[in-house]
Amino acid sequence: VQLETALRDQQAMIASQADPAALRVPFQPTSAAHGANGEYIWSAANATSLVSLQALPPLPVGATYMVVIEDSLGRFSTAASFLPDLSGFAQVVLDLTTDGTPVRAFVIASSGGAAEGPVVLQANVRETPRLED
Repeated sequence: VQLETALRDQQAMIASQADPAALRVPFQPTSAAHGANGEYIWSAANATSLVSLQALPPLPVGATYMVVIEDSLGRFSTAASFLPDLSGFAQVVLDLTTDGTPVRAFVIASSGGAAEGPVVLQANVRETPRLED
């Protein structure tokens, strides 16, 4: 199952990044970014949201990065949990399970596994269409 998920995510990333009509929103760094940057990508043609991130700062042992989405109803949900490679690079397909339209995305450095910790990057993605099931 993990291999199937990884292959599906890889195909979604390639197709979404090649989509000339994809919405691309750059992340804005916070004081915790330390040079990190990236973008939120929504491809309507592929019904896929993903983040492409570079130069994320190293995390302490046991910590992870999380992508948290705020929807139009004011609710927050974790769309992904991940570790970047040694250079701080990560591309992650998001699991958007919210009923509302995504309006903001946050990349958080989480030390306890909960969706809390310093916000490293943030983006307003208000124009992003709602994912339909």
